[in-house]
Amino acid sequence: MPIAFSPDSKLLASSSGRHIQLWSTATSTLQPNPEAIRSKPSVFLAFSFDLELLASACGGDEIQIRSTTTGVLTQTFPDDFAGSITAMVFSPDSTLLAWYSPYLYPKIKIWSIVSNRLQHVFKPGHVASMAFSHDSKLLALRLYGGETHIWSAVTGRQQGVLEYNNDDIISSMFTFSNQESDYGYDDRGWITFRRNRLLWIPKDFQPSRYTISGSTIAIQSYSGTVVGLGLNAGNLAS
Repeated sequence: MPIAFSPDSKLLASSSGRHIQLWSTATSTLQPNPEAIRSKPSVFLAFSFDLELLASACGGDEIQIRSTTTGVLTQTFPDDFAGSITAMVFSPDSTLLAWYSPYLYPKIKIWSIVSNRLQHVFKPGHVASMAFSHDSKLLALRLYGGETHIWSAVTGRQQGVLEYNNDDIISSMFTFSNQESDYGYDDRGWITFRRNRLLWIPKDFQPSRYTISGSTIAIQSYSGTVVGLGLNAGNLAS
């Protein structure tokens, strides 16, 4: 049951069973209409940077692209391992979609939204997170262990490796989805601030999935209920 914020945090997408729901975070109302979007069961969701598209990795064998304005399915991409996808991201110009699956052997695929074709497939190692460069020409892959591998989204070739102590360089070129938030969530039910425990979530409300955007955390329970919390570390500490 995945959930995801849009890049501007104004929309929240959640999936439960065969339905996807788009919520306005400002009004807590469903978008684009009060009815949930029918879909195959999803394991991962991602918004395009222009907010026009929502990608869902389906538990079967495909990636689906939908309009966030109408909810209409616009494209499908075949992938036999879509159910094992653990990372997915659009390029900033919204013309490419990259996803990572660790099943059988770790692999990255880059699909062109414009030509509706697979552009590249490469085997990068075990990826923790990934992000396109601001010009959409490079893809940075953060591996478990600390290294960041840089690949060309144009040629599909590896360009270089940055060690963990080059975070300033990486942050100036790439925008990872979680790098702007000091908040987190640990496996014991605590919301954290700069890795310090801040707020405990009772067991009945602890999430099956969660996502964080800035100082807002969205929690999806095992029943499918989604709750959004706006956090202020100063107020909570006092």
